[in-house]
Amino acid sequence: MWGLLYLRGAPLALEVTVHRGHGELPRWLFITGQEEKARQILADTHANGHISSPEIQAEILEIETTLRQEQMSLASEGYRGLISTPGNRHRLLITVTLGIFSQWVGNGVVTYYLSMVLNTIGITSVKDQTLISGCLQIWNIIFSITGANLVDRLGRRVLFLLSFALMLTSYVIITACSGSFADSGVKAVGTTVIPFLFIFYAGYDIAITPLQVAYPVEIWPYRYRSRGLSVAWIAATLALIFNTFVNPIALDIIGWRYYLVFVVVLIVYGITVFFFYPETKGHTLEHVAAVFDGNEGTSPNQETDDASIVEIDRSAKSV
Repeated sequence: MWGLLYLRGAPLALEVTVHRGHGELPRWLFITGQEEKARQILADTHANGHISSPEIQAEILEIETTLRQEQMSLASEGYRGLISTPGNRHRLLITVTLGIFSQWVGNGVVTYYLSMVLNTIGITSVKDQTLISGCLQIWNIIFSITGANLVDRLGRRVLFLLSFALMLTSYVIITACSGSFADSGVKAVGTTVIPFLFIFYAGYDIAITPLQVAYPVEIWPYRYRSRGLSVAWIAATLALIFNTFVNPIALDIIGWRYYLVFVVVLIVYGITVFFFYPETKGHTLEHVAAVFDGNEGTSPNQETDDASIVEIDRSAKSV
């Protein structure tokens, strides 16, 4: 018994051990007045420790310019600042919808009520259900890590849209097979659901798992980032509360037909991603502001700063 309790603490111990090797964020160091340490981290990360590298000087200038602009405009806006501009309202839409979709694309049913889902397709053995659940957890880890490694290679939109396609296709088949089994009782039809549960989770894991936090963090400017992330968690928590109280009752009353609700939600998810989730691949945090704010995302001294960066870039090419 005690051994099982210790086992639950193993992931936390691993997290603490790994976290000790993480460095501070350069932008946070600039904000807290530790400029030299921030410059050295940027140099170690991007220029093999050469702090005088023109590329590093350009990056430092860009970060300092953006942070200076944000500090100048850091009035006491509170959460009102999240809706103060069209760009911020766009960010807020993404933040809230992503928080909701993280719980409402059907994962809330197959994650927390997997036993009930398997019961509806005739898999009632505790041994079989435990085996499927364990395999799904290993599957989730593999595809979550894969998705995280593909974020900067394929881009955010590609992963989100691929996620939508995989989840919608698999959920439609899960719904159809569950309904067919309920009518016919043919075991082979019910068993067909199992591989599509794995495909559904692959779709969820490659995009929503790694980007649920990372995407809101990178689209919000520094001064709004903590508030924006708070809104993301609030939206996800409210959606989770809904799942907790509604899903088991709905599954008990209407069974597999409840899956149709999430087919509709998945379609809304795909439409929302296609029209409202911009690509941020290849942009620095400072450049992401221009994706949402256009010219408003640049600083009042941007022309001077851009001229400085161009001059540094020319120096780099001449070296």
